[in-house]
Amino acid sequence: MALTLTGTEELSIEVSGNLPKDRAMALVGDMPLELVKGHVPVSLLLVQMKGLRAEGLATPGFNYGQALWRIGIKLDNVPAWLGLLCDIDSTLVRKSAGWLIRYPLRTATFHFEGSQARGAVDITANGKRCAVFATPTLAEAPPPEAPRRLVVKSSNALWEVPWAEEPAPFRRVARIAFAAEELAEETFGAAVRFLPEGLLHRGRIHRCGPAKKL
Repeated sequence: MALTLTGTEELSIEVSGNLPKDRAMALVGDMPLELVKGHVPVSLLLVQMKGLRAEGLATPGFNYGQALWRIGIKLDNVPAWLGLLCDIDSTLVRKSAGWLIRYPLRTATFHFEGSQARGAVDITANGKRCAVFATPTLAEAPPPEAPRRLVVKSSNALWEVPWAEEPAPFRRVARIAFAAEELAEETFGAAVRFLPEGLLHRGRIHRCGPAKKL
């Protein structure tokens, strides 16, 4: 990455789910879909970011909340994510993400609670709410997974977002529960179904950079 932005995910929760093929097609257009048992995988990544800054520069870091809504596609015949929508609470970070990362953006408010016993995120956008709870189910850390490629649509073109992660010192398989799903249904559609297990991370190092046109 020519410019690398680095920060620490104080708390992050990864929620997996799926959509019927016809609904996913309506959201992604003519892009090739990833199909698993006839359905299209989706992902909700909730992040409490601390100290995001340009790597190598002594500039102040930014703290903010982010929700990245992703749909499974195929890129060069390999599973990847299409970033459908990104919710961010910080006005400055939101404007920068629209310019640098090319995310389709939505204004949101976040409330985070996190410990090694449980993580919780409450997000509101467009008057709709989503509340997610992640409770670890095992004491052992699962093997880290390499991040998939991430692309976004912007200005009638496809852009790839450089993305890297360092495994969190605390990561666990977690039981996922929702206290509210209205925002999720508004984003993915009422047919979205979330899986009962996801991932809880504390302290994962995040790196990304400006999107590159494909």
